[in-house]
Amino acid sequence: MLARRDWDLTIVYGSPMSWTLDALAGVPLIHLSPEPAHILYDIAARTKAGPARLVYVREARLLAREERRLVERAAVTWCISQIDVDHFKRLGAERVKALTPLCRPEWTMIGRVAPPEHDVVMLGNWLWQQNAQALRSFVAQVVPLLPASWRIVVGGAVARSAIRVPHNVRLLGPVADACAFLLSGKRIAVPSTSVVGFNLKLLDAIAAGRPVVATHAALKLAGPVPAHVQGASDAAAFAAALQAAPEPDLHAVGTWMAAREKTLDRSIRESLASLVAQ
Repeated sequence: MLARRDWDLTIVYGSPMSWTLDALAGVPLIHLSPEPAHILYDIAARTKAGPARLVYVREARLLAREERRLVERAAVTWCISQIDVDHFKRLGAERVKALTPLCRPEWTMIGRVAPPEHDVVMLGNWLWQQNAQALRSFVAQVVPLLPASWRIVVGGAVARSAIRVPHNVRLLGPVADACAFLLSGKRIAVPSTSVVGFNLKLLDAIAAGRPVVATHAALKLAGPVPAHVQGASDAAAFAAALQAAPEPDLHAVGTWMAAREKTLDRSIRESLASLVAQ
């Protein structure tokens, strides 16, 4: 496929695909990245010691090198938050545009009825270090402040041996239907502490049309959100928000989703038009 070179534009997805740059010489290129990966490894390195820290420091340095190659070669870099725009500019990117991420397009949750089974549900990949720490903090600090009778279910891959859960918390593991899982909860908790990229599970949670409580870190990357999405700065505020979460206005959720899609379409059109004009 690389040998044919019968295309007008190439989109290279993140640092794992930087190996294609030499084969794409002379082809207009867009660098699309969900987040600056070197920042994630740099953050992880700060929590490590000894040889483990050295491994993460090395990985951060190598990823930064590859991402620098991409942003210097690309006509434009697309990312999904304004914070990441700043990160890529520090790597030397001259043209960076933040695109508005969407929830999964096949989800049509507005008006869908499913009686909730659980008091709180959480969904994510809890194997990633930052997510694992967020889950441990939620279980250790937030859960004790919630009613003991509440049933809390965690969906997604998780290292069970790395977390001690009380009797009212269930680690379900990977779920077959993310939409059905989110709809099984009366409330959805998003305890993310990430400060790069975007928490796509937050978008899915909002689109599910259930009350949502998220950390301020997660909401900082999201921009404007519907009124039923509450932010929390600490464990006490998180627990209080879960217990007082307002019922969603499903019409407002639908309007919010449609507005994001229009914004994304407009951003892509403008970005492509600017490339054609060069």
